[in-house]
Amino acid sequence: IRSLNARISTTLIAYCDADYAGDVDTKRSTTGYVFLMYGGPVSWSSGLQPTVAASTVKAEYMSAAQSVKEALWFRKLGGDLELDFGTVLIYCDNQGPIRLLKHPIASQRLKHIDVIHHFARERVARKEVAFAYCGTEDMKADIMTKALAPGKFKKCKSEIGIA
Repeated sequence: IRSLNARISTTLIAYCDADYAGDVDTKRSTTGYVFLMYGGPVSWSSGLQPTVAASTVKAEYMSAAQSVKEALWFRKLGGDLELDFGTVLIYCDNQGPIRLLKHPIASQRLKHIDVIHHFARERVARKEVAFAYCGTEDMKADIMTKALAPGKFKKCKSEIGIA
């Protein structure tokens, strides 16, 4: 997609969420994300995290790392198509992981998170992705992580562009 031989600027935003210890048998958390462009979904995922998270913040942190991987893939694809996604904005409904991603600190509580998840901090520092808080009532990725009441389900479905 090329317009007058110039790179096209476009907006790609994402919502990521985790349902802490939602699996009753394994106590693993569910990670979910949805990426939107021009008001419609272009990528989404829902699945159990590979390891048990010891807290809600850790579950959300791992979910954030998964969404960063997807954002980086989109940035690479965009480059190949001469689309400029700029810094991909990812919304999260928990301020703990956002703080950890923006201001990394060494902590006893975080030492058990796999190194693979910490690469997300580097990508935030490089301004390839940015995280922002959105309230739980506006979290569009809820539809990927848990059963919702009918009203919330319809709202999420509508907000991600699914009829």
